[in-house]
Amino acid sequence: MATMSLRRIDLRLALPHEVRRAAAIGLEDWSAGLEEAGVALSADSDLDMAVAPVDRTPVSPWPNQVEKKPVDISPEQLKFIQDHGSSLLTEEFYADQMRITAETLLPLIK
Repeated sequence: MATMSLRRIDLRLALPHEVRRAAAIGLEDWSAGLEEAGVALSADSDLDMAVAPVDRTPVSPWPNQVEKKPVDISPEQLKFIQDHGSSLLTEEFYADQMRITAETLLPLIK
């Protein structure tokens, strides 16, 4: 979905839930996706990244995804997150997802 105001364009590409990862994971050709949506990224563009869902299976391609020793979170907050089907991400995993996203999208900024 793309919406436009006087000064900025907001873009959200709707990807299937199972591929909400770094920009290059799930949608390989972002250049074509942005072109199809009629959107060009600029230095003023707002970008964000959704990393979900958490894969807790033994065959996860991201064995370092889930933080096994969380800090700075109350037991109640952690229980809420886990009860709602999620977990805390490791700094290593999140930083790697951000790196992949940056390497994918930065060359597309005009």
